[in-house]
Parts: sequence; structure tokens; C-alpha cells
Amino acid sequence: MNIIITALILTVVPASSVQPAVDPPAVDPPAARVLESMLRAYRGAHRLEQETAYRQDGDTPGSGMMRSRLIVQKPNRLFLEIIQKSADRAAPLLSRFVCDGKNFYSYQEKNGWYAKEKAPKDFKDFDFLAMSVEMAAITGNDPVQGLVKQARSVKLGEPATIDGEMADLVVFDTGSAERFSELKLYINRQDHLLRRFAVETRFLPKAIPAKPEAAPLAPGETASAPDLPQTPSSFSYDVHVMTGREQTKNAFTWVAPDGSFPYQQYQPFLNGKGGKVHPATPDGVMPPGITPMKIISIQDLTKSAQKPNQKKKK
Repeated sequence: MNIIITALILTVVPASSVQPAVDPPAVDPPAARVLESMLRAYRGAHRLEQETAYRQDGDTPGSGMMRSRLIVQKPNRLFLEIIQKSADRAAPLLSRFVCDGKNFYSYQEKNGWYAKEKAPKDFKDFDFLAMSVEMAAITGNDPVQGLVKQARSVKLGEPATIDGEMADLVVFDTGSAERFSELKLYINRQDHLLRRFAVETRFLPKAIPAKPEAAPLAPGETASAPDLPQTPSSFSYDVHVMTGREQTKNAFTWVAPDGSFPYQQYQPFLNGKGGKVHPATPDGVMPPGITPMKIISIQDLTKSAQKPNQKKKK
């Protein structure tokens, strides 16, 4: 199964802006308690439904993600739909992942086909979909530790009202001497679920030593290009958690998108062992409605060609 999705966690802060820490970052106890409550809330959630809207400005490395929808129900039911910008066309691309408890389906509009596999037993096997703090926590991982390792300090900021409810703010200082960079997590005080994830980065002004007067250019020599100003960048997403809405049994029912077809892997024609086609290596895709043909081995073809053409006696 070929799944390509840009991960968000631990890539939103440019690696060049984070200096190696000699000592562990300072994490204020109140901030640590809020983060621990968030992890417990996701790991203990039996059902969760949320919609997410992404925003990106400046020169932040592009994930291209626009919006997503996530529905989970333990032990292993999942619906995840992602809309991403496309560099190849004006319309965005759809990716969809559905697990009904028995089977797991994955679809990417760019490929045009969908795959079907046996459902995992629990969310731990969905860790390849951990593209956000929330999904990483649901699958049993610890996204907080990864964020803390990038920070110089972690502390509480001023709380804010998001979607009409109070949220605690945890601020990760991920900057350096040359760059200001902060990661902010807004965590709801009632259900302890994440409501906003925001990163802001900008270069700090620094004293530039006076340059000596440039010598005249030699024949054929060109002046070096001037230093370009560094552009601030920001990335954020808002999480809208659906509460008080009962999930229907159809929430995890797989419905093939229009125009899609099932992915069928098949072997090359010159298959030494022969037999019918079956999943092996992804050498190609068969269109829908085509019955897999029987493959005759090269050995059988050779033997058949060597036999004399004799007519049966009546």
C-alpha cells in the first residue's frame, strides 16, 4: 500500500532553528500538568469526532493541508478524511481512511484507486496516520516529549476563549539566538482536548558590522547579490470537537469515491511458478471489472512448443 501524507508533528519547527540542548528544557509544573491531562484525555477517549481547519503563511515548509475530519471509536473503528492542496492542479486532493472494525480501506485521489486490508486490532497500528498531536496521542504515542525536546522552555501563557470555552495555553519556546520561534497549544479546560495548534517563527534583527569600502571590481567580475530579508512564517490549525452528537453505525461504512477502483497487484507475465494472479509486488493496476487472468509459466510454454502437432485418432 502506497501512502504519502506530509506529517505535521516535529516538522513544523525548522531543524536549523533549534540548537542542541545541553540540559533538559525547563518545563513549568503547571504546564506539565495541563499537557499530561491532554494525553490522558486522548488515550482514554472511547469516541471522538472533530473537524480541523489549517492555516499557513510565509515561508513555512508546506504540508499543503487545508482541512480534515476525524471520527474514532475504540477499539479500532476510524474515519479520517484529509483535503490537501495540489501542485499539479487547481482543485485540492482527497485522501480517505476508513476502518469498520473488520476491514481497513485507504484511498488517495492522486492514485485513483483504493486498497483494502484486514483491520488492525487497536489504534496502535494506525500510528502511520499520526500526523497531528491528537492522532499521535490516540495511537498511544507521546507527541509531547518530541515537542519538549525541541524547546528551550515550556510554560503556561494567558488562557483564551476558543469556541466559547476557556482553554489553557502552553507555550513552547523553540527559538534560538538568531530566530524567534514559539509553539502554542490551546487545551480546553473541560475535556482537556486540543483546540488550537500554532507555530510562529521570525528572524531576530542583529547588529551588522560595518563593511569596509568595497574595492573596485576587476574586469569581468560581478558584484555579489545583496542579502535578502528573512520572511516571517506561521502555521496553525483549529480543532472543532463535536460534542453531544451520537455517532451512527454508518459513520465507519466504506463508500468508494466516485471514479475510484480497487487496487489489484499482479505478477509479471513471465512468472516462473505460474498460477493465478495474487498480491505480490505492485507491478501494475488492473482496471475495474477485469477478472484476473491465469498466468502460464515460461517452463510450461516451452514444453508446449516442443511437442509435435499430432491429430487425435478417431
